[in-house]
Order: sequence, then C-alpha cells, then structure tokens
Amino acid sequence: MDLSFFATGESRFRTKVEREPEPAEELNADQALPSEDGPIGPIPDAHQMRAAKMIKTTVGHVQMIRMISDKTAELLLPRHFETGVCYHCMSYGGIDLWSYVKHILRQQRLRYLMISSWIVSPDDAREIKAAVEAGDVGRVDFYVGDIFQGGYRGAYDICLETAAMCGGRVAIFHNHAKIILGFGDSFPFVMASSCNLNINPRLEQTDIYTDGELAAWYKDYFDGIHAFNRDFPDWHPWEGQDGTEAERKNREAAGKEAADEEKSGRADADAAEEPAGPSE
Repeated sequence: MDLSFFATGESRFRTKVEREPEPAEELNADQALPSEDGPIGPIPDAHQMRAAKMIKTTVGHVQMIRMISDKTAELLLPRHFETGVCYHCMSYGGIDLWSYVKHILRQQRLRYLMISSWIVSPDDAREIKAAVEAGDVGRVDFYVGDIFQGGYRGAYDICLETAAMCGGRVAIFHNHAKIILGFGDSFPFVMASSCNLNINPRLEQTDIYTDGELAAWYKDYFDGIHAFNRDFPDWHPWEGQDGTEAERKNREAAGKEAADEEKSGRADADAAEEPAGPSE
C-alpha cells in the first residue's frame, strides 16, 4: 500500500528506517497466552496470528510533556503539531488515549482513524461515534481484546454501529496493544501508549509521532489481523481514497432523493398548468 501522500513535509524525526524480516519460527497453537488476569487459554491457529515485526527509527526532535488531566492536555500540548516530531507525554489521572485524539481533531479532520486498545470505555465509544457522525472522522477501524465483547457489551455495540456506518470494522483477537494512528487533512500520526481508551488513575505514558511512513507501517500490520469475530465479512482495508464506501452510498442516496423530489415537483407543476376540461 502506497500512502506516501501523507508522508509530506521535512521530517526531522526519521533519518533511517530498518525493517526486520519475518521470523521463520511459527507460533505454537498449543501455547497459552497470559493476560492481566492470568492465562486465557491456547492461542488460535498460526494463520490467525501475525508474526512479530520490528521497525527502527532515529528521532531527531523530541518534546516532553507532563499532564494530569484532559484540560491540562489541551493547555500543554502544542496547538499545532509539527511534522516529523515525537511528543513524549507522561500523565497521571484523567487522561486516556482518546484525550490526545480529541486534541488532534481540534487541528484537523481525520480521513482515517485506527484504534487498538484492550477495551474502549462507553463514554469514549459514544464520542468516537459522534465524531464520525459529525464528519470529523471519515473511517475508523477498531482492534480490541477478547474481553471487550462480553465484558463491555454496551460500548462494544456502539463500536459496531460506528464501524458499520463508515465502512470500518471491529476486530476481536488476543490484543493488548495500545496504538492509535490516523491520516488527516494536514498530517499523519501514531500514538503508542500504556493506557487504554478508558480513564485509569495510574501513571501512564504516551508517545505521539507525526510521521507518515511509521503510521503506514503500523496500519499495514493491523490490516493483516484475522479477527475471531465475523461481523464484517465485506471489510476491506482503507487505501487512502476520499471518503468511505458508506459515505459514497449516502451521497448517492441523497442525490437520488433530491432527483426524485425535483421530478415530483416538475410533475406537480405540469399538472397545475393543464387546461381544465369542459364544465358540466
């Protein structure tokens, strides 16, 4: 996938990128994967899991920020992010990953948003849906942990509705990665964090990279995830096109409705102009 369009601007962040080849050793389907609450059973077949990958970057410009709440995030984060910069953030208290995304949405519309989190809180799920409905986010894909569907049913249903309305998907698998990436009208970004999309009163760290190639690298990895659920059989990876399939269908439906109204109006006008027949 070529997303070089988004890797624009002078990058002081990346001077060298090295990629490791896929390891030859396959995953053992009989292994048990540990979770925060203990073992969760054997992993799925190897074809359902992606092999480990690595990318090496050289950082040339760094900003370090410390925050304790969503409000201080708005105050301390730069009003306009620079391209090719890494922002290292330490937070304690009322901040989760969605707090950082909201700050980016104040700067630009996101044509594509990818969210990887163990869970998503109901409040965040509702705000993400509202952002899609408002047109601030064009397409969103969710990658969540296997606990999410059963343990957070309300939030899960909201995420299903959101993904369905914009051509995205909700993929369930043995996921514990906290990654958010996006391609916006002005700049791309990647967030790598210790926190999920829920408020956690603990010390958390988040790194925000404004680099298009890094965002494309992560997206390519998650595009290849084979989900446990089969809720989106017709899903296809976002390829940088303007608008989603759902948006296109909505535009076509709106155009057809307008054309039908115009045709109906013309028919009414013609009927009103017809001469009256002879009176009895």
